[in-house]
Amino acid sequence: MPRTPIVQHPPPIDLSLFTLDELDFILRKIKNNRSPGPDSIPSEFWKWTSPTFRDHILALLNNCFMGASSPEEWNEAHIVAILKQQKDPLLPESFRPIALCDAIYKIYAALLQRRLALALDDSLRTSQYGFRSKKSTSQPIFILRQVLDLHERRQGRMHFLFLDWSKAFDSITHENIEIALSRYEIPEPFVKAVTALYRSPTFRVKNGSDLSSLHVQQRGIRQGCPLSPYLFIIVLSCLMHDVEEEFTHRYELLPNPFSASSPLWDLEYADDTVLFSPNPITLQNSYISCSTMPPELAFTSTLKNANTSNSTRILTFTSVTQRKDNANAARVFMVRPSLWAPPSQFLKLLSTWEYISPKKPAPKRI
Repeated sequence: MPRTPIVQHPPPIDLSLFTLDELDFILRKIKNNRSPGPDSIPSEFWKWTSPTFRDHILALLNNCFMGASSPEEWNEAHIVAILKQQKDPLLPESFRPIALCDAIYKIYAALLQRRLALALDDSLRTSQYGFRSKKSTSQPIFILRQVLDLHERRQGRMHFLFLDWSKAFDSITHENIEIALSRYEIPEPFVKAVTALYRSPTFRVKNGSDLSSLHVQQRGIRQGCPLSPYLFIIVLSCLMHDVEEEFTHRYELLPNPFSASSPLWDLEYADDTVLFSPNPITLQNSYISCSTMPPELAFTSTLKNANTSNSTRILTFTSVTQRKDNANAARVFMVRPSLWAPPSQFLKLLSTWEYISPKKPAPKRI
């Protein structure tokens, strides 16, 4: 990942000691009846402690923050598998790994996340709506519907390409977390406090009352940690910033379906991404810019499968006056993934783009 700064001025992040008001705010937000971490201490224990004991908790958390360190016990998490909605329970990929961390660790991570968000949120991409205060899925959905409505009134056409970042949460390297924070000009003491939590993370897989042996987590973020999702959108914001730089370098101007001064060509909710353009060639170029990011970014993008064949749906919406039938305004084109393969890359798995050396021979066409 490049190391060039993204913001012009460092965000006004608070580097002072955590206050009792901050701790009380986090404790009030903690939900009850949640599975405890390896220490088996429920979150209710920390919420209902006496004021005197809270002073000791605050002193511990401030020592961790100022020393950019954490107790060794916080490194371990128990991983449980949660079945995704409408997925086959017989397939391993149908399960989402959730990390059960110690409640005291989650309190500390939430304190870091809150300070980070208060200072940095205005600098992140405005098209990212995941894991951010006062943002939800309804907002990007509303924007997409407005896009369709606008182009229907203009009797135009709009193309949408839905991307999924393959194993996005599990593939982020811990080094790239540090680089992304540095590119947003986060002060070094705060960066060290954050990266200390990922210095030597370990985990055991939990199935009922059974635990596996201890394993080292070499990459990825913990799904179940209050800080991890926000770190993810910071890294993804860096990625999409670099995509824009790549697109501008190749084609001079950003895609601008509406306004050249405020280009809007993508929307994200966490790792769910949609690219759109009235011009299919521009849309293809946008996707190529996403796909040709350096491999150290640790992301691979996956085109959403339309069915089990070697095809992918590209949705094209046309106005009422342009379509021949009145049944549906959306026309669906079946596009072979090989037609969308970026230069110097080839398709190793069906509809999955991976970063592969251009020296390797391309696979034979089926």
